[in-house]
Amino acid sequence: MNLRVKQPLVELDRFERGAELPFPDNQSSFDIATLLRVLSARKAIVLGTIGVVLTLVLTIFLFIAQTYSATAVMMLDQRKNAVADVNAVLSGLPADTASLQNQIQILTSRQLASRVVDKLKLDRDPEFNTEIATGFWGIFGAVEAAEGRAKGAAGDRIIGIGREATVNRLLKRLTVAQAGVSTSMTISIASIDAVKSARLTNALADAYIEDQLNTKFDATLKATEWLSSRARLMAAQVQTDEAAVQKYKAENGIVDTATGGSIVDQQTVSVSAQLINARADLAQRQAIYDRVVQLQRTGRAVEATQVVASPLIAQLRGQEAELQRQEAELSNRYLPKHPRLIDIQSQKQDTRRKIAVEIARAIDGLANDVAVGRANVQSLQQSLEQVQSTFQNQNSASVQLKALESIASSSRSIYEGLLSRLKEVQGQEGIAAADSRVISRATVPTIASPHFATVVGIAIPAALVIAIFFAFLAEALDPSLRTTGHVDRYLGLRVLATVPELNAQSTSRSPADVVVDEPSSSFAESIRGLYLGLSLENAEDAPKVVLVTSAVPGEGKTVIAVNLARLAARNGRRVVIVDADFRRPAVARTMQVASPAGGIVDVLEGRSPLEQSVVSDGRSRAFVLSGAVKAGDPSDLITSDALRNLIATLRGKYDLVVIDSAPLLPVHDTLLLSQFSDAALFVTQSGKTSRDAVVAALRLLKSTKTFVAGVALTRTKIDPRYEYQNYLNATPAGAPPASVGLGQRILAASTSGVNRLRHLVFQTNTTHAH
Repeated sequence: MNLRVKQPLVELDRFERGAELPFPDNQSSFDIATLLRVLSARKAIVLGTIGVVLTLVLTIFLFIAQTYSATAVMMLDQRKNAVADVNAVLSGLPADTASLQNQIQILTSRQLASRVVDKLKLDRDPEFNTEIATGFWGIFGAVEAAEGRAKGAAGDRIIGIGREATVNRLLKRLTVAQAGVSTSMTISIASIDAVKSARLTNALADAYIEDQLNTKFDATLKATEWLSSRARLMAAQVQTDEAAVQKYKAENGIVDTATGGSIVDQQTVSVSAQLINARADLAQRQAIYDRVVQLQRTGRAVEATQVVASPLIAQLRGQEAELQRQEAELSNRYLPKHPRLIDIQSQKQDTRRKIAVEIARAIDGLANDVAVGRANVQSLQQSLEQVQSTFQNQNSASVQLKALESIASSSRSIYEGLLSRLKEVQGQEGIAAADSRVISRATVPTIASPHFATVVGIAIPAALVIAIFFAFLAEALDPSLRTTGHVDRYLGLRVLATVPELNAQSTSRSPADVVVDEPSSSFAESIRGLYLGLSLENAEDAPKVVLVTSAVPGEGKTVIAVNLARLAARNGRRVVIVDADFRRPAVARTMQVASPAGGIVDVLEGRSPLEQSVVSDGRSRAFVLSGAVKAGDPSDLITSDALRNLIATLRGKYDLVVIDSAPLLPVHDTLLLSQFSDAALFVTQSGKTSRDAVVAALRLLKSTKTFVAGVALTRTKIDPRYEYQNYLNATPAGAPPASVGLGQRILAASTSGVNRLRHLVFQTNTTHAH
């Protein structure tokens, strides 16, 4: 008996540990093909979601009244008014972001909205007054009125709920926003009437400008009143302080001069100045006198400036010089005793005496000047001492007087400042300018909101996005295995074939007959790929006994086993299909062949020979060993040596033995049968069986060390060639030829064209090289 070596189930422990997926790069990538696959698989969810969203949007659109929104643009005026803004009571608004946001808060305030309500009498408008509204607006009006009563019912009953509701509705219709990064603001109010919308928007803009002017006027008025009251108080204070100064002067005998100072101060200053001048003059005269006396003692008195400056002395010195000249001339002509020479000498001596007398007289004059100056200094010194005595008596009184005068001066300065500011503020009452201006007034809008095209244009992409979200959410929450990627990711097993689901439109035949009656169909191609995957997976030692099983009933394992056997028989191989599901045999019924009553049970119990129990399939060259309608204890039959001998006999007589066994989870018969098989083919239905059930079933096979050749994914709703291409893309690099599935390669090459065939040859050569 040529049995294959049992290999453990691949990657099952990896799934249990939640480790990295077998092929993370290929499986976790997202592309257009993945999106289309998910949308195709979840098209019911996608179409349903799109339909529900569009229906809901259109229903809401039909029941919501269209409104018009007129827009006005206002700008914070950064220009300064040279007349009104000089020393203004309120400075101009800055144009920073915080100031713009503050103005937006003012525009959306209840106070400003109340002014618009009062001005336009919106409390009488059914669109805004919820108390008098009827029809469609009345429904929402009643709700808003009830909410207003509930919120206002704190303590005493609130009066004017209707007016407050009107203000609330106006604020809900109001939209104020900054225009880009500029200092402009856009204002719009929605209304069912286009003309009313423009009127409301312009009224709010005007109310805002008026509010700014009123704010400045009120501030100026309050400043005027405050300045007036303060000025009156300071006037009385100034009178009191100045009266205290005058009273103190009178009590202390302090008399002010025309310049504002006291007489004693002026006298002290004057006498001090005169004394200083007198002392300087005395010093000068004394110095001149001392110098002249000194020159006199040395005989050079005539060199003194005061002597030289005397006209008489100058004349006498001139005469002396003339006499000396004459004496010199006569000395040359006459002898010393000549009368004329003696007369000249006598005249010269007389002139010198006169000069000496005049010098003495000049010196005496200087001495008199010194005496006069000294007397003047002494007199001024005495006067200064008298004035200082008087000043000392008034010194203490002057200190207190200065304090009183300082208080009076401060009071007067404050009073004059208040009067000046009062005049400036009173001059600004009629020239105040607003800090904002309307640069674009609202015009009557022509387009209503919401617009049907806009709503549809937004609803369709939104519905598509929501539908895609729900599709991927359903994909993520789906616990079943639907694609080859799921099998690769969660099981780490090869998918030998993805068998498409048959429906009435594709074929009217039984699924077990398709491979015979419609050999060119996609269903038959998938069975052919499954057969090639099993037969050529190891060409030298192909499995002869293949166990076909599943996790739970109803996954199509019997159909797969029958089609696999018929396809192998059509290819010229001797094939027998054994119905080893002792509890629910279905092979004979599926193939529509007549079988002995006992079937495999009679053979195992020895009541019927094998040759009589095996019947031929009328649709193909395959043979069938059917199951029994009722079996005693299947466990006894499976564990007996008769079953081992039967499988060995069939292995020797047939090229391929296909065993249709029971599901793994309900019963454990298959675990016993797996000991006699070369390979197991695991069948699971796409989108039906949960991953947990499949993993539990494969874990049971792993416990028996059964070689699992691969998985057949049945009843798929996606093109199997597309699924196979995904599987090829998910094959890990460097894997051995057996892990790729040569049968599937041949199928892909035959259905994908010459380019795929060239790629297959290159991949196969590369794999063998490895």
